[in-house]
Amino acid sequence: MSVDLEPLYRAPLAAWVAERKALAATVKAAGDRDGAAAIGKLARPTPAAWAANQLWFHARALFDRLIEITRALGRGDLTAAGEQRAALAALKARAVELCAAIDQPASDAMLAKLDTNLRALAAHGWGDVAPGQLAVDLPPPGFDAMSEFSLVAAAPTPPPPPAPAPPPRPTLTVVPSPDDAEARRRAEAEAARAAAARAEAQAAYRRRAERVTAARAAERAAQTRAAEAAAALALVRAELDRAELAVADARARAAAAEREVAAAEAALGEPPA
Repeated sequence: MSVDLEPLYRAPLAAWVAERKALAATVKAAGDRDGAAAIGKLARPTPAAWAANQLWFHARALFDRLIEITRALGRGDLTAAGEQRAALAALKARAVELCAAIDQPASDAMLAKLDTNLRALAAHGWGDVAPGQLAVDLPPPGFDAMSEFSLVAAAPTPPPPPAPAPPPRPTLTVVPSPDDAEARRRAEAEAARAAAARAEAQAAYRRRAERVTAARAAERAAQTRAAEAAAALALVRAELDRAELAVADARARAAAAEREVAAAEAALGEPPA
């Protein structure tokens, strides 16, 4: 029996274990006991692995862009380093938004591990794991992510031939290349935009957290007022019950008194003419 695990790995991290249990029960009910047992053994993703999965599902264009930039960097295009940092910053900002949407913390430690996971996935792919189903944090990709560049840099070069004594060297003024300056400017601009996006995402997360806290406080206050109103209503009803009992008792006493008067009058007989 083929089981689609993608809905499980899309589930919020807090509900992941419950979703796994429900899926295993469904598969077992369908008659696949081995498949249910295998699902029951699936490891719950770490927070950073879960975030990488969600970016694969919900930010595919950014994810694909990171892979493209990382490949360019592996071919020795060092100008792509700034673009890679910007792409990573944009993906982490999107991860903060996804966490905020389900009230899940996005700590600096988790984002640092997410950065490593994204670099490793961009360099090596998902390996034996289906895309979007990462469960453990990955090690840093290391220099092998720049394999083509490393091979070129490591190629042996012949020793230079002996050269005659150079003439006196004139004083030179080094002027930065316009291309280098433009690349640096673009990288700095991308980094600034990514930092702004991260700051805005964190601010949005804080605003949402404040709204959730205020809503929960209002809900608790409303529950308190409702409990107080219910208690007051119960007290009024008790007072009303006591009043009704008092009225009934008074009526019973009056009826008894009337009967006593009637009995006394009957005992005395008719008054003389």
